[in-house]
Amino acid sequence: MMEVLQYENSRNSLFDIAKGLFICFVVAGHCYAPYYQFYTSFHVLFFFILAGVFFKDKYITTINDLKSYIIKIWRRYAIPYILCNISFLAFYNFFIQHHIITHDNRIQTIHYLTSNDIILKMVQHCLLISSSEQLCGATWFLKSLFWGLLSFSILKFITQKINKYCLYGLIIIAAFLVTFYINNNFVFYYFQALVLLSIGAVIKNIKFNTLFKESFLWVIILAIVICFLQFVNLKMLQVVLLGFCGFYFAIFLSDIINKSSKFLSKLFEYLGKHTMCILCLHLFAFKFITYLLIRYNHLSIDTLGTFPAIQQSFGIAFLYLLSGICLPICGVKLYEFFKKHFWNDYNFIQKAFWTALIYGNFVLKYVKAKVKR
Repeated sequence: MMEVLQYENSRNSLFDIAKGLFICFVVAGHCYAPYYQFYTSFHVLFFFILAGVFFKDKYITTINDLKSYIIKIWRRYAIPYILCNISFLAFYNFFIQHHIITHDNRIQTIHYLTSNDIILKMVQHCLLISSSEQLCGATWFLKSLFWGLLSFSILKFITQKINKYCLYGLIIIAAFLVTFYINNNFVFYYFQALVLLSIGAVIKNIKFNTLFKESFLWVIILAIVICFLQFVNLKMLQVVLLGFCGFYFAIFLSDIINKSSKFLSKLFEYLGKHTMCILCLHLFAFKFITYLLIRYNHLSIDTLGTFPAIQQSFGIAFLYLLSGICLPICGVKLYEFFKKHFWNDYNFIQKAFWTALIYGNFVLKYVKAKVKR
């Protein structure tokens, strides 16, 4: 267990614990939990570096290997991004109508989309060139990681005869130069992904096993360093340093959890295996807590559009955190249960469809009658 970077032959639970811990940081950052300014400075960077750690040279040995790898990352990252964003886009007008979306900081005014608008955005999502839908905004990471891994694998394939560390150095130097002279968010995030993947590829060959005897001390040291790194002015340099320190902060902290509590280690390991559904759905799950707060405090229904969450006390942030983690997992488990037991039952599906249609029609008529009164 102490040999953290032994991942070639078997799955290391320490990485799952770290993933579970950091997906909690992602959710906590979006609901303004205490100290969110600290962990939001490096939580996403950890996932990019981890992808670089798990990148293997065998993926790009031949052109066929490269094609297989591109298909693999398309299925793993691009398809979830596309399906999630298209699903939320399909209900965009419904969300506006029911005050679930009332504003978007990326655009000046919120307005209903026409059929042509929706089709155009769907095409853009399929091409991975559009910004994420608001209620699954965190999926930008999947798109960025896909483009990063795609470029990284192609570069590695083209330059197989070049020393790999020279390649990583060139990528980092190019990132510094390009982002220094070109002030563009897309360019910055693209090179950020490439740089962090390169750092991950280097890190996997560094063994720090002896340092795990002092994991607690290293967590404190790295936390202090990360706090000071907030004041670094050069953004790409800050990304490199925060990414490196944040990665080992995650590993050392996971080692402490693994040693000290079997319950917590199993909990975070479980969450680490369900990061995809939490990433995609936690912002939407927040609306459940926001609605309860509206009902309890007699707030305006427009408050439902508050994004990402209502910033109040620690207790409210904790409720948001629980809903952002638990509801997506429950939804996925319910889907898996339905798929396993009823998906192939044609009669059940047929009955469920007609029942939903009949009762839905009845409820619609009832609501319309109420509105007329």
